[in-house]
Amino acid sequence: MKSTCRAAALLLALLFTALMLGAAAFTALHTDHDCTGDGCLVCEELSICEALLTAGGVVIAAAAAVHCFIRAARALRIAVRNAARSFTLISLKVMLLD
Repeated sequence: MKSTCRAAALLLALLFTALMLGAAAFTALHTDHDCTGDGCLVCEELSICEALLTAGGVVIAAAAAVHCFIRAARALRIAVRNAARSFTLISLKVMLLD
């Protein structure tokens, strides 16, 4: 199950990377095209690529924020668990002599 999920994530990351590189390459190659005016297909495609690159940046930033939040929550959970374990009667050297 874990390897299937990892393979799917890798495939999705490769697809996303190829999509972003393709949009950037198309934008770089067709920036100085001969525009036909209103309804130019290349201009429409350039605007779509620009929107894709902008949305891709937002997706990457959101994924990074979620990743950082998950790592911080996991570290906090481990710290709380370790702090709760350290306070026992034995670790506090309490003698129950009654």
